[in-house]
Amino acid sequence: LGVAGRLGATHARVVAGQAEASAESVRLAAAHLAALAEFGRARGVRVITENFGRLTKRAATVLAILNAAGPDIGLCADFGNFSGSTKFADLAAILPKATSIHAKAVAASDGSPDWPEFRSGLALAKAAGFSGPISLIHESPGDPWAALGRLKAEVESVLQDR
Repeated sequence: LGVAGRLGATHARVVAGQAEASAESVRLAAAHLAALAEFGRARGVRVITENFGRLTKRAATVLAILNAAGPDIGLCADFGNFSGSTKFADLAAILPKATSIHAKAVAASDGSPDWPEFRSGLALAKAAGFSGPISLIHESPGDPWAALGRLKAEVESVLQDR
């Protein structure tokens, strides 16, 4: 965080942890994030976390950490980090707290981006009133520049009036 501040970064992402979700792991993650937020604030850097890893694989835990850590912690909602039958319910639950988004199109069965699934995430962001920065992430095979252009077009088509 000190280096980030000296370089002029305004935000730094810190993963909440890789422990199994429990009351104690939520308490520890929140306490450490809050301490980092205080340290970062003195250096002009806002700490954000993400729905990334074992501890934050479900929305309820992400929200519990954010609530316990306090309002100084931001949240990057990553479209690709929740999965399974609860993916969209989990995204819908955290998007109102999101300060940024990693917009990632997961791969369909043929390896190409699953555009309907991607648009579903964007629609949830729009419904949540999200208006922050969106990072476009390409992880599928093929030309990354063409894929990023398509991601950008999809974001603009769904969120054009946000």
